[in-house]
Parts: sequence; C-alpha cells; structure tokens
Amino acid sequence: MGIYFAIYYRNLTTDKDEAFRRAAETWARTREGLCEMVSVTYVYELIAAFRHLAYVAHESRQTYDQGALFAHSSPPQRANDTSRGVHLASFKPKTLAELHYREDVLTPQGLDNDTLTPSLMSQLACLPWSSDAKLYIYGCLSGTGSAPIAKLFADHQRVTTIGQTGKAYFSKSPYVYEKIGAEDKTIHLKAFYRPLNAALDVLETISGNVAEIPTVLWNRPMPERSFVPTKK
Repeated sequence: MGIYFAIYYRNLTTDKDEAFRRAAETWARTREGLCEMVSVTYVYELIAAFRHLAYVAHESRQTYDQGALFAHSSPPQRANDTSRGVHLASFKPKTLAELHYREDVLTPQGLDNDTLTPSLMSQLACLPWSSDAKLYIYGCLSGTGSAPIAKLFADHQRVTTIGQTGKAYFSKSPYVYEKIGAEDKTIHLKAFYRPLNAALDVLETISGNVAEIPTVLWNRPMPERSFVPTKK
C-alpha cells in the first residue's frame, strides 16, 4: 500500500471559512492509508511542500498512490504564460526581515508573485509515484485551456493527472451541487453544471463544440479530464 497527500490553500484573510482545508480533509478521509496534509499560502511554500513530500516518501521508502491539490487556478494560454496557473497569496512583508527575505531570496527566483506559473513548475520536486497513481488538481478550469494546468503537472510529475473542466464550486454533495455552510465538515470541490460555467463556454463536447446542457444535468458534476505524461 502506498501513501497519499493533499495540499490545500490556506489564507485566513480571504478564506475565513477554510473551505479548501475542509475539502482536502474530506478527500483524505476517503483514502485508505497514510495521507500527508500540507497547507500553503505562498508560492514558495507550495514549492517547499513538494520538497517535504519527496522527503516523506524517501524516509518511508514508499511511493504515492494518489495526491491532490486544492487551490484557486486559471488556465494558462501558453507555456510561457506569466499570469495564470495555480493562484496563492501575494507575499507582503510586515517586517524589515521579511522585506529582505523577499528581495534577497524570493525575487531572484521569481517567487515573489502570487501564481505558480508554467515556468515555475520546474521548481517543484518530482515525487515518486506508483505505477497506477493519479494526481488530482481541484481548482477552477484546471483541465482546460491551450496549456491545461493538469497537463503541465502530468508532464512534470510523470503521473496521470485529473483536472476540472469548469469553474469549481464547494458543495456538500459530490453528486449534486449543494451550497455549503460554515459548519459543514464534509465538503467537496469540483466543477458542476452551473450557469457561470455555461457563460464561460467551458461546456464542450468531445468534438470541441459547445454543448447544449440537458436540464437533467444542471447542478450535476461536470466530467473531469485526464491527462497522461507526454512520452519523452
């Protein structure tokens, strides 16, 4: 039996209800075995989280069966897109020491912004995966665009990666959209057939045409999109 991990965005200033954490914990409870939970706020912390996960796997001499990332995201339009990707918080120094850290450490590495862009993905540690492992990217439109986030992760991590084909919503049920409350401990993050997704023209058929949405599908989950690593 392998191990699992869930990385989630945490920012008590903008996400006081910690919905990302609750969704990650819900996902972890459905897995059998050890699940490493890691919270991140800034891009450099996400990079550190992958280094930590690589260390955990090395020390335990195990491979990852599944992993999941819960965060804001938007689809890159090209491989060198500098504004889209996995969105976290901007690092805003509050002390002189933090200012020096940003200017001397983060800025030279391009880590002083709020987005893990395609070019920064190369800084993530490549994790050891089992032969049938899967990585899930639970964020808006993570499986869409000309350079899908999930595809970028698949190629970098060399693992099958699952992305969302629409704007992702927090829901009490994984089978039909149900608005969450602050006290709900079991919540899910995924794309549902909702009006905003239709407005964004992300409801596409396999042929690439915008699909007519049958009434019966409204508030139901949208199909996820799977990406395999490009052969080298």
